[in-house]
Amino acid sequence: MSFRHKVQPLDAGAPSPIAQTVGHLIYSRAILIAKKKRAIRNSAEKACYYEDVLNCELFGMAMQQCAALMVDVRDSRKMKDEKRVDAQRLLAASIAYLNGLFRRDLLCDVVFSAGDEVQGLFADAAAAFLYFRQLSLLMAPVELRGGVGMGGWEMKIEGAPSTVQDGTAYHHARDAIATSKKSRLYGFTISSSTPMPEQTVIANYPLLLASARTARQAELARHVELLFPLAAQADALACTEARGALEVLLAALERMDGRAILHNWKAEPPCPVDAAKLNSAGMVELPSQLSGLSYRMETYAGRTRQSLDRLLDGGMVNQERVAAVMAARFLGEKEAGGELG
Repeated sequence: MSFRHKVQPLDAGAPSPIAQTVGHLIYSRAILIAKKKRAIRNSAEKACYYEDVLNCELFGMAMQQCAALMVDVRDSRKMKDEKRVDAQRLLAASIAYLNGLFRRDLLCDVVFSAGDEVQGLFADAAAAFLYFRQLSLLMAPVELRGGVGMGGWEMKIEGAPSTVQDGTAYHHARDAIATSKKSRLYGFTISSSTPMPEQTVIANYPLLLASARTARQAELARHVELLFPLAAQADALACTEARGALEVLLAALERMDGRAILHNWKAEPPCPVDAAKLNSAGMVELPSQLSGLSYRMETYAGRTRQSLDRLLDGGMVNQERVAAVMAARFLGEKEAGGELG
């Protein structure tokens, strides 16, 4: 089960040679226009672009609709060398951990593309958003900017990393992260051939809640996320792979924080939440998962239960987690309705 319904083509047969040739030409034009999207001068050219993309889909060629994610570290060049190295090490450990956690949603693993930028390809925008959210929580207080592009995976090279792949999803992702870098409002943008700004606004709500936390609140929120990570689809294989990368991640976090993370991870390992399976009742009950957490943490966190509860409440940890699931559901519903791509 995923956030969106997988729509099967009406005719599973191979297209005729003529259809293949015409379809290839249409793909080439769609990709060319997507690359020059910023140079579109009038509504007629924009309408032509939308028509070409629609024709691509109608020809039934191998245009797999997916979501490309691109992430960049904000102001990384302004960091001192030692801090930048630690941030780079933490980023590498974080994506290794999250690639395991999101194994069922990844079409191409998230990898480094250039400098402090990483990219990957997901089955849908909901999973890409949840991945970016997790990465932002793990990297705090280092700020990230992200962009998700919805579209096709036209240049599909089997077995090659995301940096070698190409398609309209990647072109839209580059537009999206460029917008995030320039925006004074949002550090995360979603782009597609059919602009829908409400997707960006709704996805940024939980991200903005998290960004307003104090250092202590952010540290506790990260601890909660390590215990109960929100994943799009979390099966046993994904959990095993993520736990295998946890030790390296914890070492990178401790180096970044300058102190040890006091928790017995063998006695209480991460328990991922399969967000795709949460219905309305499940979202309402999500905060109950943290019931008694402050009592258990009191023995090793060096803080009283009352102090930990105040940090959880002040950091709006439960509200942010519920809002993140709601945003992912919204994105999934939009995709299922054919409104993205």
